[in-house]
Amino acid sequence: MWTERYRPRRLEEMVGNERARVLLFDWLLNWKRGMKPILLVGPPGVGKTTMAYAAAMQLGYEVIELNASDFRTEKQLSKVINASYSSSLTEEKRILFLDEVDGLYGKADYGGAEYLTETIEQIPLPVIMAANDPDAEQVKKLSKHAKLVRMQRVPSRLIEMLIKNLLAREGFSMEGDKLQSLVKAADGDIRAAINNAQLAAAGEDQFQVLRKTLSLKDAISAASSAEELQKAAEYLRQVDADPDQKLMACYSSLVNSSLDRPSLRDSLKLLAEASLLLKRIRSTQQWRQLRYFDRMLATSLYMKRIAYAEEPLPWSVRQRVWNDSRFLKRFCSIVASELRTSASEFALNNLSAALLIISKSGNGIESWCAARNMLGAAFNALDREVKMVIPRIER
Repeated sequence: MWTERYRPRRLEEMVGNERARVLLFDWLLNWKRGMKPILLVGPPGVGKTTMAYAAAMQLGYEVIELNASDFRTEKQLSKVINASYSSSLTEEKRILFLDEVDGLYGKADYGGAEYLTETIEQIPLPVIMAANDPDAEQVKKLSKHAKLVRMQRVPSRLIEMLIKNLLAREGFSMEGDKLQSLVKAADGDIRAAINNAQLAAAGEDQFQVLRKTLSLKDAISAASSAEELQKAAEYLRQVDADPDQKLMACYSSLVNSSLDRPSLRDSLKLLAEASLLLKRIRSTQQWRQLRYFDRMLATSLYMKRIAYAEEPLPWSVRQRVWNDSRFLKRFCSIVASELRTSASEFALNNLSAALLIISKSGNGIESWCAARNMLGAAFNALDREVKMVIPRIER
């Protein structure tokens, strides 16, 4: 997708909203624990997400992104936020990016907005929030506890220059009425303008200048209930998301559904074929084939009538936990045997301390020896205390 291929990696590569970019960069550059978070407010497609990622990349931060509208209640939101900033085993630089906070539930609907309002300034990470509707009640509440940065629609002249540049880099050109109608219909939405420019360059027969952008949640729900396969594919094309995100969202929704085994097996087989197609698209750079990728995803969902479902943690965090867990289990097993306790007891009571000691003591065998000696001494002291207490209990 051109929106991903040409997504700015630095703030100076963006167009429009110059003041907002400066404010965000200065805030993140000087961030210290206890500072208010940033709340970016502006219409869809003006670059809120892109700006957050670009600033993070420039300053060496990893972004943990959560769509707040998918975790609306206090219970859901607290679980996923705590897991996001406590999953790192070392002191990596991370940003928590909460998108669509205007979709949070209010107090009457299990208090997601109230929970975020009360805890947002205590989160030990830089927090960037984004919202589309400045008049939403949740946004007004959060703005009292955050630094509000307003973003505007991008001027038409800047969108026209951007589209001409992207088309030239792809070996295409667009002049006259077609270009002007595309720019006018975009109405300051860069994402919509780029998507439609790519469709025009690909020779899309049913190209429409103005298309509504759907969330993954809405697109998957609509595609699985569509009465025509072509309509289901169209819903998925209207999602401004990376193809991998679409694939994972379809997979999560299917495996968390109540489909019978034969139907689930057929759908997962289609997703596997779509994954192979995506790999070929990337290797050959034949991005026009994405229309077939979307159709394969749509076929896996078509007439299944399933609800959108997502794992409680972002994919990047789940992948990190999965990769680290194999080594941690082995680590716990080895240390527990040396300390004459069970692996589960060691993991519950001492793993965090061991990892902290290792991370603070340098590298290699010296840090491990320091951790082993300190933990061993703690266990020996505990043994002595227990041996003194047990006879008293027995008496």
